Amino acid sequence: MVRLILRYLLFCLILIYPLFSHADTLSKVKESYLRGEYNEAKFFCLDELKNNLNANILYFAGIICTKLGEFSEARSYFRRILQDFKDSKVYEHALIKLADTYFLEGNWERSEGLYKDILNRYPHINYKPRVYLRLAQVSAKRGNWEDKNKYLKILRENYYNSVESKIAEELQKMDNFFTVQIGAFSNRSNALALLKEVSYKYPAYLVEDRQESSIFYKVRVGKYVDRLQAERVFYKLKEEGYPARIYP
Repeated sequence: MVRLILRYLLFCLILIYPLFSHADTLSKVKESYLRGEYNEAKFFCLDELKNNLNANILYFAGIICTKLGEFSEARSYFRRILQDFKDSKVYEHALIKLADTYFLEGNWERSEGLYKDILNRYPHINYKPRVYLRLAQVSAKRGNWEDKNKYLKILRENYYNSVESKIAEELQKMDNFFTVQIGAFSNRSNALALLKEVSYKYPAYLVEDRQESSIFYKVRVGKYVDRLQAERVFYKLKEEGYPARIYP
């Protein structure tokens, strides 16, 4: 009888050990991720995936690779979730993260198609505000100002309490044109010095961005309806050593 009980306990231990092992690995992954140790977190994920194909580990592997700029590899993990773990709690997250990899990669057309597909195929998804925000951002990146304003309006009217709606307020402040930012300062004098430096050659201007109790003074160049115009100025400024960035 004792032997039978011991065998049963051993059998139970064998069954639940992988659960403890998985939980321990997931904890290590999260800790490394929060510390910004992405390569370490990725190592833990890949080591776990050798023996345990788990949706949570796949998801973390995907977002870690996204952080590292390894977009193609990230997509492989998200697609594996969508293929093999349709009932997983991270399934909806994986849908959006997959589209995000293309957005962050600068593939506006591909990401826009995926975001729209999510809305069409999953009308009851819990993350609609995130999708609408991304669509507004993509539209702005592509210079589709009418679509940008349409998606921002949906956020304002239907999801006004969401975090995404608050983020959208910043995008709303941007008029319907492209501009190139070359500096952002908390000190107005520094911003004015840079403005004076570039104004003789470029149509530069100063923007005061008030964020709660702080003010940032941003130096920007040009207001271009066409993105190609903004890109030409952007590359010239980069060649001249300015930390240029196109907005929106």
